[in-house]
Amino acid sequence: MSHPAQALHSESEGAHAERARLNEVVQHLREHLGDSLIAVVLFGSQARGEATPESDWAC
Repeated sequence: MSHPAQALHSESEGAHAERARLNEVVQHLREHLGDSLIAVVLFGSQARGEATPESDWAC
């Protein structure tokens, strides 16, 4: 069993990677949709900060 601090550290790295990937997707949408893009809204466990490795994005 890993130390709790190690688990927290890896979760935060995972959350950082997910946020970076989401930012890439939003940038892609901006580049291709331009002014037609009004908003990108994230729902569910990802938005609440309760995501698990099995969670997907609900946009």
